[in-house]
Amino acid sequence: MILYRVSNHAELTGLGGELADGRWHTCQPGKRIVYLSDHPALCILEMIVHVNEEDEFPKSFQLFSVDVPDGLVDTLDDGLLPDTWQDRSEITQKLGNDWLSGRRSLGLLVPSAVVPIARNCILNPLLPEIDRLRLRLVGRFPFDSRILRRTKDSRYPPL
Repeated sequence: MILYRVSNHAELTGLGGELADGRWHTCQPGKRIVYLSDHPALCILEMIVHVNEEDEFPKSFQLFSVDVPDGLVDTLDDGLLPDTWQDRSEITQKLGNDWLSGRRSLGLLVPSAVVPIARNCILNPLLPEIDRLRLRLVGRFPFDSRILRRTKDSRYPPL
């Protein structure tokens, strides 16, 4: 399986999981998690929804691919999620926290709250299987300035 990540750091340590809550975890010292997506475009969408101000938006992004050998990633049973899961982060955070502490697999495929038929993958980088992944730089790319212009332009309805 090939997954993708946008990051300024060429590593999969998951340190950010200790610093801020995410859709699928709550932060605490020693709790590490890495978020990836099944498509590069989904990585960008996931990043955009977390940018509050135009000046927070980076001028460029670094895209990585991650080769994940078969058998290391489980898939979340969507039946565990209520219809309103996208608006209830406490549900997804509990599921993700339970998965992290259970240490049952290196990765877990979960639905994207932005595009629910697409998949994100959360990784537990504290498991020894993390060494079996191959992180590759795809490239550094400029962001298309039309992305933010469209969301701020009054000719277009709010998204």
